[in-house]
Order: sequence, then structure tokens, then C-alpha cells
Amino acid sequence: MIQMKEAVTMDPLLGRSLEGYPFLGLLGRGAFGAVYLSKHPRLGLDVAIKYIKLNNPEEYEQAQGEILALTKLKPANPHVVQIYDAYRYQDYQLIMMEFVRGGSLTSHIEELGKLDFGLVLEAMIQVADALHYVHSRNVLHLDLKPANILLDPPENGDIPRFVLTDFGIARFVQPGTEFSSFGGTPAYMAPEQFGFGDGQSDRRSDIYQFGVILYELAVGSLPFKGTNLIDYAQRHAYETPPRPSQQVKGLPPALDEIVLKAMAKSPADRFQSAGEISRALANLRMTASPTVSPDLTQRLATQVKRKTDQNQVVSIQLQREVSQTVRAVNPNRISLRIQTHDGQQRQQDFDRSPVVIGRGSEADLRLEQKTISRRHAQIEMDRSNQLFVTDLGSTHGSYLERNRLPANQRTLWPPNQRLIIEGFALGVIGAVGQPDTTIGSQEVKKLLDKIEQAAPVMPRVTMSASPEVVYVEMGRPQYIQVRVRPEHTPTARYGLRIIPGPGIDARWYTVSADKQIEAGQTANFDLAIAAPGVEVGGGQQYELIVEVVADRPDIPSVFQVIKVSVVPYMRFNLALNPSEVSHRRRGNARLIITNSGNYAETFTIRVQPPDRLSIQPKVDQIKIEPSKYEMIPLRFQPTRDASKEDRLLFSITVSTQAGMTERANGSYLPPRRRRIPWLAILIVGIILAVAINFVIFGFSPEEQWAYFLSRIDALRQFVTDLIAGIRR
Repeated sequence: MIQMKEAVTMDPLLGRSLEGYPFLGLLGRGAFGAVYLSKHPRLGLDVAIKYIKLNNPEEYEQAQGEILALTKLKPANPHVVQIYDAYRYQDYQLIMMEFVRGGSLTSHIEELGKLDFGLVLEAMIQVADALHYVHSRNVLHLDLKPANILLDPPENGDIPRFVLTDFGIARFVQPGTEFSSFGGTPAYMAPEQFGFGDGQSDRRSDIYQFGVILYELAVGSLPFKGTNLIDYAQRHAYETPPRPSQQVKGLPPALDEIVLKAMAKSPADRFQSAGEISRALANLRMTASPTVSPDLTQRLATQVKRKTDQNQVVSIQLQREVSQTVRAVNPNRISLRIQTHDGQQRQQDFDRSPVVIGRGSEADLRLEQKTISRRHAQIEMDRSNQLFVTDLGSTHGSYLERNRLPANQRTLWPPNQRLIIEGFALGVIGAVGQPDTTIGSQEVKKLLDKIEQAAPVMPRVTMSASPEVVYVEMGRPQYIQVRVRPEHTPTARYGLRIIPGPGIDARWYTVSADKQIEAGQTANFDLAIAAPGVEVGGGQQYELIVEVVADRPDIPSVFQVIKVSVVPYMRFNLALNPSEVSHRRRGNARLIITNSGNYAETFTIRVQPPDRLSIQPKVDQIKIEPSKYEMIPLRFQPTRDASKEDRLLFSITVSTQAGMTERANGSYLPPRRRRIPWLAILIVGIILAVAINFVIFGFSPEEQWAYFLSRIDALRQFVTDLIAGIRR
């Protein structure tokens, strides 16, 4: 435990006061600065003072954003922390805000254990209402977690008041603008805050974080556990959390739907406003009718009172210790406030006594005016820390308010009176007999710098990858340059570690060799990315994590999400099987379409047949996956006069939705015309007649031939007689 003297030595703000606000105790310290307990000089309320170290223009904007975010929330909402004052001292920003006496929800969970379900619903409904309120004022929080939810139980033991605080990385939402941010607490961050998806944070990012808190409070543990930043990033981006009702017996299944919808990977699948999730929780409270344990609220109230009493004791001890420490260090310190003729004021401190006032070079406090004597007056402090003033026989005299001091006579200087010397008004800072603890405006930066210098310097590695979105064409690799700059680190070897997302494997990328980098130096690494083949979906977007790691475990790693967009590529081939279709084998004809592109495409088939032929494909449109082919049967129907042609030529055109076309040409052989073979029929008839007469009637071929010749002769005679009769 840090003792009071150690606290004063370690933090010079403790026990001092600024702009009337005393620094009574240290409430916490983080990456952006520290928070102190104080007292409002006019309202008498306990307040919290937060200072933020501003290192660059981005942090200037961030600090201003927090102040604007808080002051813009008017009228005040009881579940959003209120701001009272804000001061800027060069590169430091101080904010005086409401002090919520119960501390953070995290501290209560650690001390009390798991909260009952009734109190969880009450707490999260209040937080949802606060979130809906800040969103309605176009303000995002982006760092929701139990540590930023304060608890203020009332004295009568009713439901506590939960207050949303710490808008340290809040951003304003301006219509028509987008922004990306990497900030927050990894265990609670939405996938897009890590850079996944479109990388754009909005109100739905707060809703995701809200869902993580709801899960943690209801189940008693986080939905995702990780050992480092990469673990959390991958789990939030790609894993689905287990259902709360499966983790804790007795939780209603309706809670599962609320939590899983709030934590959906895609922002489009989440609740679209905090008001929606507030109404869903209110409906769940009505149907489930959970109760809040009176014992738990009493324990909360007791815990809050104990913390409040501890703060008061520490504050009193701290003030006493600071007073003794300052007095022991410098018992003769004299602090004066000097007001000039034009009303300007300045403070001047003197570490010795006496102090000579005049316009001469030997004076300790020089007042540049001719009517003031070279040695005009003298101030001194006795052993009891009382101040005395002596006029040193000046020409125009010295006055305590309206009373002129006797020359060369030591006079007690009451602290509530001013010493007037020729229009200059001098006042005493601090009570008589007490050391002055007021921090002057010129001293603020020095003290804060002292605190920052005493803080341990953490090793840091920054990286930037360009471009962040890579468009990859088939067979053409693209290159990414990764700039790495370590700070406050020993010399070490750094390299790139690639963690591919779904759909990507090691065939996609090639990285350059490791490099040795000293602190403050910058090194460039090359990363080549290429799609391995047509099985990769064109038009699809993939993700991979580029992590910079050092060969020393004390140097933290850093990562960035790179989007890989595969450029759509289309090529297809046509073939007719067979290319020359005969009439007899027309039923076996097929059109073959092969998709050689990298995405599924719908192909449209059109036929240009000749006049005497009708061709009908089985389908007019067909969808084919990449690297696949389809065979479409063709139906041929020739006309009756098609046989007049020896060959009919036709073509088939296939087109894609993007307008690409290919053509296949073929020919069709129609059936030939039928002719009666009379000679063949006669010969066959004669042969059949001879055979029948021989088999049935027993006539030999010679006899049949003689009979045939006699019949021919009789026929000849008949024809001759007929012609002769006609001539008569």
C-alpha cells in the first residue's frame, strides 16, 4: 500500500488545487491520463478531474471530442456522466465531471461475484436507455465495458442508478460521413473495430459491445477468451458465442436471442438502435418477471459507503500530509498575487525572507514605475509563519488597503488585506501559517510533465500497410508494402506473420524475409498476394491478418486486417458433339458449355437455324459454376422439303449477363428422297417366279424359259394384230 508521503512524492498534484478544485485522491490511471477525486469550489459537490495528455493533433481532436460529446448531451440524462468544467493547459486537457460515488461495475463484480439476473436486466435497461440517448445526439461511445459503467446506489436500498462514462474515444456521427477507428478494449470490441468487414464503426458497434456486456453479466464470463489481441480479433470476427441459457441453468431462451442478435457479426443483422434492444429487454423483464435480491442491493449500498468513507479518510490524511511535506520542504515560501494598473494579474513566489520591493536592480520584486522608490518596502515572515510588511521610507508611501504604513516600522500584514504601492495591488496567496498549495497556470504543465516522465515508458510498435484493400486478378500478383517502426524497444528482428481468414490458405501469399530494426528506425516489408486458381470466387472479398512480431517476448505485436477482393474473370468455351449431325443420329446431339471463369454465371442460349430446319435446346438459360461444364441436348426437326438439300448449316450463340458471347457452328444432314427401283423389282420378280414354278409345279428353268419366250411371242403377235386392226 502506498503511504501518504509516497503518494505526494509520486504524484505532485495530490494535495494541490487548480482553479479552485483540490486534488484529493487518485481514482485511477490509464493510457490517456489519470482521474482524481476533487470538490467543486462553488457547488460543494464531489467531482472527478480527468487529465488527458495530448501528443499530436489527432489527440487534440480526440480530447475536444470528449468534451463536446459530454457538453452536447443536454438536457442532462441521469444515466450519462455530467461535465462541469474544462481547462486546456498547452498539451494537457483537464475535464471536471460528475463523481459517481459507487465506482465502476467491474469493481462490484469482483467483490460481490456474479449479479443476479434481475439486477442484470435493470442495469442493462438503464445503460441501453443512456446509449439510445447519446446516439440520438449523434455521439458514439465505442468503448463500452463494465469499467465504464458506474454505479450509484441510493440510500434507501432501491435499484441502483447506473451511469455511462468515459467517452475517451467517442466520435461524432456526421450525416454523409464515414470513419474507421481502432480503439477500445479488445474483449468487447466489434469485428469492424478491428478492421474486419467494411471497417466502419457506427451505432451498431456500440450495440455489439452492449451485447458482450449483457452476456458477461448474465453468464458470469466473457463470450470470448483470448491470450492476446489476435485471439480476440479472430474470435469476434469468425466465432459464434455459446448460448447463455446453455452456460447458466435457468436463464430464459429469449435472452439468447437478444444477446446473439446484438453480437451478430454483420452490423446489418444486429439491432439497429439502442432503443430496440431496450424494448426487447423490457419485454423480457415483463415475461420472465425476475426479482432483484434485497440482500444484494444492501451489500451494494454497504460496499459503496465503505468506499466513500475510505475516500474521505484518504483525502483528510492527504491534505495533512501535503501540508506537512510542503512546509518541511520550504518553511519560508511567500506567494504573492500582483495586480497591475490595467487589471492584469500574475503570481510570483519567493523561497526566502525578507523580500524587498522597489524599482532598483537590487529589489527582489521589481515594480517598473518612476514614482516607486528604488527600495520601497520589505516583506518578511517570522518563525510562526506570519507576514510583516515595512515601508522603507519611500517617497509616496505604502498602504494596507487605505491605511498608510508608518515609515521604517514593522507592521503585521493580515492575509485578507492588500498591499497598495503606487497603483500596484499585492495579495497573499494561502492562509497565514499554512503552506500555499495553489497551482499557478504556469506550473500546471511542469507538474503534469513530471507525472508523465515518472510513468514507465512502454515499448511500442507501429505499422501501416498500403494498400489496405487489394484487387487481385487471375495470374497477376499484387504487392502490399508494410512499414514497421518500433519505439522504446531494444534492437530486435521483426517479421510478418499472416493469419488467413476463411477461404484463404498459404497458396495466396508470399512474404519477405525478417529484418533487424532498431528503435526509432523504419523498415519496409513486401507482401505479395495472388489468387491461386479459378476455384477462387470472383467478386468475393476475403480477409487476412498481417501481424508484425519480434523475436523478443517483451515487445508487443501489432496487426492490421487486409481485404483481398478477387476481380471477376470470365471465359467460357462452346462445343457441339457431334459437330455434324446426321438425321439418323440427331437424338444424340449436345451443346457443351464450359465455364472457365472464376465465378458462377448464367448463360443464355440462342439458335440461328436455316429455313428448312428447327432446332430447340432443352433449356434457354443455364447457370454453371466456375471450372464446371454442362451438356444441353438439342432437338432437330427438319421440314418435308429438307431432303432437297444435301447439308443444312446452323449456328448457336451463347451469351453471359455481362455481354460476352461465343458462337458454335454446325451442319445437319437431312434424309435423302425415296426412288422406286423398277429394274431391281422386275429382276427380283422374275427370279421369284422361276423359283416358285420350279418348287411348286416342277417346271425346269429351261421349260419356264421356253414358256416365257412363247408368251413374249404371243404378246408380240397380239400387239401386231392390234396395230393392224387400228390401221384398217
